[in-house]
Amino acid sequence: MIWVLLIISIILLVSYLAAVLFQRSYAKRANEVVGEKDKLAQINVRQALLDARKLSLTGKSLHEYQQLEADYNDIENSKFLHIDQLANSVVFDSRGLNVFKTRDEFNTLNSTLKETKAKIASIQSGLEKLNEVDQEHRKAVDELRLRYDKLRKKILAESFKYGPASEPLENVLSGLEDNFAKFVKLTESGDHTAATDVYEQLRVETNDLEKKMIDIPPLYDKLVNRYPTNFKELQTGADQLTKQGFVFDADPNVVIADMKKSHGQILNALKNLDMKKTADAERILEVQIKTLYDTIENEYGAEYDVKKNDRRLTNQLKHVRAQNQELTLEIDRLAQRFTLSHSEVEDTRGWGEQIKSVSEQNDESKKRWHEKKAPFTALREIQNGLFEQLDQIAKNQKDLYVTISSYPQVFDDLKRISLQYSGELSNIRRVLEQVDMPGLPADYRLQFISVQDEIKALNNMVSASRVNLDDAQRQAHEVTTDLADLKSSSSELYVNANLAVELIHYANRFSDRQEIVSALQQARLYYERDLDYGRTVDLVGRALNQVDPGSYERLKDGYTNRNQTPF
Repeated sequence: MIWVLLIISIILLVSYLAAVLFQRSYAKRANEVVGEKDKLAQINVRQALLDARKLSLTGKSLHEYQQLEADYNDIENSKFLHIDQLANSVVFDSRGLNVFKTRDEFNTLNSTLKETKAKIASIQSGLEKLNEVDQEHRKAVDELRLRYDKLRKKILAESFKYGPASEPLENVLSGLEDNFAKFVKLTESGDHTAATDVYEQLRVETNDLEKKMIDIPPLYDKLVNRYPTNFKELQTGADQLTKQGFVFDADPNVVIADMKKSHGQILNALKNLDMKKTADAERILEVQIKTLYDTIENEYGAEYDVKKNDRRLTNQLKHVRAQNQELTLEIDRLAQRFTLSHSEVEDTRGWGEQIKSVSEQNDESKKRWHEKKAPFTALREIQNGLFEQLDQIAKNQKDLYVTISSYPQVFDDLKRISLQYSGELSNIRRVLEQVDMPGLPADYRLQFISVQDEIKALNNMVSASRVNLDDAQRQAHEVTTDLADLKSSSSELYVNANLAVELIHYANRFSDRQEIVSALQQARLYYERDLDYGRTVDLVGRALNQVDPGSYERLKDGYTNRNQTPF
């Protein structure tokens, strides 16, 4: 029990000491706030208000000043006193132990100080702004007065550079000077808030006027000097070409009249100081002028091209016609000997029709030229298209002529191949007839007969009154492949038949060996009955290797070294 009381006593003591420390800290901080308030009171805001009153403010500016003065009077007469009262209350309450009450009162004191600081800063800023605006406006008065004097002198001295815009520019300047007088009056009376609105409008409109006075002279110079000269040059050039028989898609007189109309619209827009409309109309006029200059120049250059192209077209037509006629005669001649299966006749006839069409188009173009119904640029474009057609026709006809010129050589090659293959087949028959064998295997006979028939068919093709070269070439390719296979089969048959005989003769030396006797009996059946010389060689060779190891390979290599295949 004693320990519990002791612990409670210690806790109470610690709490008391903490409360005392906190209260003392709030009292100290309250005194510091009072010190900061005293420093704020020493700021010479009152003198700044007196200086601002000398600006002779009126209107909105005066109202703003009066509000600033009222705000400071409230601070000086009320806020400072309120801060002292709050600080005294915090110090007084800090002598007790109610920490929470002291804390709340101190927070109120601190926030009141911060608000007062911010308000004083705002008042100072407002006073500085009033002073700056006053100085800025007085400076602007001098600057604008100088600018307007220069602008009026410039308009009067250089009115010839502005043309119909001279008087409107003077009117704009007069309006600016009226607003300037209003601005001066507001500035001198001290109504800087209202003066600011007027000044901003003056600044924008003055800059706009100065820009117009820079942009208008070069534009007006073009309107009175360059464009009329352009119109005269274009009219003269168009009249001369028209007398010489030139034709234009659009009548130059109408185009020039439209240009002059645009020219008048630009002058009207300039008189109204509508710079956007003026600039847009001028761009359109520039395009019109350039387009007509280009048109006249192109038509003048096209006349030379059309006359030159007319001679070239005549010669080109003559060339492709002669080419087509020569090609037609050559095809007719070849058609007597060959079957033409690549639309040679149809293509040549089609090109002849195209040549006729080109000639008619050229005649129609020349007719329009001589009747003065088409511009030279349009005629030149037509001629260029005709050249492209004729160039393609000439190329096609040349390519076909080169192709058909090769037909006789192809035919000669086919006849030579047919005779060559017939001779090679006869040679195969002659060689095999000399081989000592009981006969030819059935499959080989079929292969031989098939190749023989193919060569006969090729001979018939090249001997026909009209040769189909495509069919004959396909047949020759087939014979080439099958004859090569027949030669391979003939070579194998030739070697096996001769080697079988040589192996049998050698095997007879071992007639006392049963395996040889059995092999020879079976081999005789393969050789004489089946005419299978390959199996005969294989059977006897294996038997020989049993009685005389390596003898088969030795005999085979010896035969190969002594003999060459005749095919």
